[in-house]
Amino acid sequence: MTPRLLPLLLVLAACDTALPDVRHEGEHVRVAPDPGLELCGGTLAHMDDFVVRVSAAFGVDPPTGDDRFTYYWLDPDDFGRRTPCPDYVGGCALYRDVYAKNAPLDHELVHSVSFAYGVGPQIFVEGLARAYEGLGAVREPQPKRPRDVWSFIDANWIAPLDYDVAGSFTSYLIARFGLAEFLAVYRELGPVSHQRGIDRQLRKSLGVGLERTIDDFLADGADCLHEHADPKLSECGAPEIAWDGEYVAEYRRLACEQDDVIGPYGGGDVVVMRSLVVPVEATYDIAVITDDPDLASQLAISLFPCTQCGDDLAVSVVAGHRGTARLGAGRYSLRLHGPARHEARIGYALTRVPEPRED
Repeated sequence: MTPRLLPLLLVLAACDTALPDVRHEGEHVRVAPDPGLELCGGTLAHMDDFVVRVSAAFGVDPPTGDDRFTYYWLDPDDFGRRTPCPDYVGGCALYRDVYAKNAPLDHELVHSVSFAYGVGPQIFVEGLARAYEGLGAVREPQPKRPRDVWSFIDANWIAPLDYDVAGSFTSYLIARFGLAEFLAVYRELGPVSHQRGIDRQLRKSLGVGLERTIDDFLADGADCLHEHADPKLSECGAPEIAWDGEYVAEYRRLACEQDDVIGPYGGGDVVVMRSLVVPVEATYDIAVITDDPDLASQLAISLFPCTQCGDDLAVSVVAGHRGTARLGAGRYSLRLHGPARHEARIGYALTRVPEPRED
């Protein structure tokens, strides 16, 4: 037992830890849902795949056998009483155990992987999880938010933390110095490191102080939204759609029990992940259809560029609508979005628009 573990264990001991049994056995993740909670058909495979990808990025072995992560998917009504998590959060991770109100919640799986490097200050613990959690069920980038790092650099697990600030600053450090170098700094920082300790370690390991780093971040990286900064490991590593760069279309059933459907995310959403390589920059017409107008607002496709913080924009089109988008050459995450509680049908078509002729 170490001093940093004692408070966590005391909280856990005070909980009414009547937890459900494991019902789903993956290679790296075991899921124990409360009665009445059901994973969609592709969720366990996604969680296993996600842990493998994050573990590889962090340079650690994914857990197997008795070391697998146990994911407790719990009813929100008595969540705080049964877990070491505050009742107001969506989930928390304590080494190999994850407690969550939704499934999947990949943010918490990042925490479990990162415990291999210890526990750093809150801005980097949550920042690292935010930086690698993927897109979830998000259809389009979220609004820009203030990037006031100084207000949160001393966050202490009790005071509130802006996760977007933490994730954006952490993503910037990783992009600038490299993940291995960031993790080396993280390993040396304890959970209660404050400005002076963070500054000292940054100078020692990276050769630049905290104030200069924050100034550079605000000048160069503060406007990169999470959905673009995240490497989207699972999304951009999803099965690639075969096409000729001119036209592709798909029409399919979308139901929670299908093997490639992931969810239900918070809000009861499901996602199917694909990837698409655009061979050359071009304008595309994007149309999305369904035969059930009552579900149209819940059905959509989204396209997110796999480049990080470049000039390419994300695109989202809801069923019953069409639009055009200028897509740069490169890989994109293409996802189908729908409701978990209703079977639906969704179709989409991407058609390259001919370039105007020059006289």
